[in-house]
Amino acid sequence: NDNYNTNHSYDLSNLTLGTTYYVRIQNTDLNSNNSTSTLFSFTTTDSTDLVAPTISNVTTSVITDHAAIIVWSTNEGASSQVFYGTNSSTLDLASSVNTTSNLTHTVVISELGTSTVYYYYVKSVDSNENTTTSTLKNFTTLEKLSTESEVRLREAIANQAGRDSLPPRPPSGGSSNYIDSTPPTINSIKVINIGSKEATITWLSNEESDSIAKYGITKNEYLESVTDVSRKLEKTHQISLTELIPQTTYHYQITSADSSHNVSKASTGTFTTLSPTDDFINNAVSSSIDLTDLEGADAENMFLTSLRNAADLIKNMSSKVGLGVLDSALSAQNTLMAELSRLLPTPVVSGQPLVSVTSNSATIAWNTDKESNSLVSFSDENTYASSALYDQTIGEADKFVLNHLVEIKNLVPDTFYHYSVISRTNTGAETRSQDFNFKTSIETNDIQNYNVNILTPAEAIFSWQTNLPTESSVSFIPYRNGVLDIEAKQTVSDKSLTINHDIKINSFEAGVVYDIELSGLDLNGNILSKAIKGFSSEKENLPPIISQIQTDSAIIPGEKERIQVIISWITNELSTSRVLYQKGFNKDNNNVLSDSTEIDSNYNKKHVVVINDFDPGAVYQFQVESIDSSGNSTISKTINMLTPQKEESVFQVIFGSFQNMFSWVGKMRS
Repeated sequence: NDNYNTNHSYDLSNLTLGTTYYVRIQNTDLNSNNSTSTLFSFTTTDSTDLVAPTISNVTTSVITDHAAIIVWSTNEGASSQVFYGTNSSTLDLASSVNTTSNLTHTVVISELGTSTVYYYYVKSVDSNENTTTSTLKNFTTLEKLSTESEVRLREAIANQAGRDSLPPRPPSGGSSNYIDSTPPTINSIKVINIGSKEATITWLSNEESDSIAKYGITKNEYLESVTDVSRKLEKTHQISLTELIPQTTYHYQITSADSSHNVSKASTGTFTTLSPTDDFINNAVSSSIDLTDLEGADAENMFLTSLRNAADLIKNMSSKVGLGVLDSALSAQNTLMAELSRLLPTPVVSGQPLVSVTSNSATIAWNTDKESNSLVSFSDENTYASSALYDQTIGEADKFVLNHLVEIKNLVPDTFYHYSVISRTNTGAETRSQDFNFKTSIETNDIQNYNVNILTPAEAIFSWQTNLPTESSVSFIPYRNGVLDIEAKQTVSDKSLTINHDIKINSFEAGVVYDIELSGLDLNGNILSKAIKGFSSEKENLPPIISQIQTDSAIIPGEKERIQVIISWITNELSTSRVLYQKGFNKDNNNVLSDSTEIDSNYNKKHVVVINDFDPGAVYQFQVESIDSSGNSTISKTINMLTPQKEESVFQVIFGSFQNMFSWVGKMRS
């Protein structure tokens, strides 16, 4: 950035996910004074989720005259919302957004019109804001549901007409002319067995009477009524309500009438249905398994079943219920898994693990007889000697394999380490090996983390690091007409020993491509080097660089012998292939050759062209040409070659010698 500021920022883009980068900041003031920061690092995140959730199984599970339940599934946790309306092109209504991340989605929409077609689509957004919507769907609400009478018509109503005008019956004994006019007394009202779509109401009465329950989602507006189908007169009452809407509050009122049609109404009450998955929780809490005489594979299979049940509970319910409810649901599964884990067979580690070491890393491999994860606990010799404990554990805890491989990085060179391998099956059965050890190798020097900071077309700073203190040197060789000009090589060096290297070059030519070599001599006399091919101090679109031109030729036998020539070369970027050539030397000095092969329009970095019609024993000149995808063309310098001659037999050689000695023999030669 050529702007001079006191507050600086720079955006780094096109970085790799989950990668550690090392950074050094350099500033230059108006007087060309430079300052450089110490090296620091950062690691990019590994959030690779760029895919929206997949919506499936969209359906209207329950439809009434005024409400509907929309359910669907997604392949990952996401939010829930429904957009709906009576016009398919304009959906002007929407449910509130349920931001809880669910796999199974349930949305209740209410206050709908009766006998009306509604259009809708569902929307889900995952935790990374990836959004998806379903296709347009529709449903039709039911016609207005009728309200049953407070007291159902009883078969004997006609025979009892007029009894209400008779005097009341005495509490006990008395004339048979008196009838009962006292309604039953209702008490002990309970709502039990509440599910997502059902509930049961129970109550007691002081005399035998019938059972009716009225209910609805609005207080004092009971759109549904249920009567005991047995029509029995009892003191213990029970009414089952079905086809309810999940996660909905219902108002209800119960009535009981005795044989004299005296009706008693209880005060209103409420209950709330559960979510569609709460039944699953209830089943999980109440489940129990007999572990008597259970062992081996049976214990493992049962453990897996219990583990899957617990996983389903956590995955499907954790976002929908309180932690207390979820804890209760999981407690039975946790107890069962703890009992089963003691019965499971453990993996068997085959022999001593294989270890491959470098100066700062170790790769440990081992095999087990059953699929299990791969972990290694380790510590350096000093730590292990003082406590006989390992202070670190690494590996792949969630990948279950038979062949295990764990790499330990960032170790200290030339150091002893103790380690133990751990393999745990997906059922929790674990094996730990005995203590083993390895020693890292002596540290070797290497060039790493090199960087180029282009200041101007003529200036650039090359920076790199080494493991050990090393001298610094940068050599650069230009390309001329696509060919590396070795004689123009220049080198800038710094004899100071350091691990952080910076060399400034201020003699680059604009538009010229260079091969760069970073190098240095360390204290042990080792020479380090790193090549940077095709460097340019300008960002302009440059033509390909041609190098390593080679030829090979062979005689093609036949009535008229011809020469097959194979010409190959390499470019620094993808480009086309063509060879320009002519027989003999170019007399016009214009460097234009008269013949050429067809252009191979395939883009390659390695080029091969075959010519099959060269004459034997002749001089040819040729050039190779490559054109990149931007139309930039490079033609190599002109190269001369002599094609091979036909090899003569021994007889032809001897006969030729006689011809030179005796000219008259020449006439006898065919």
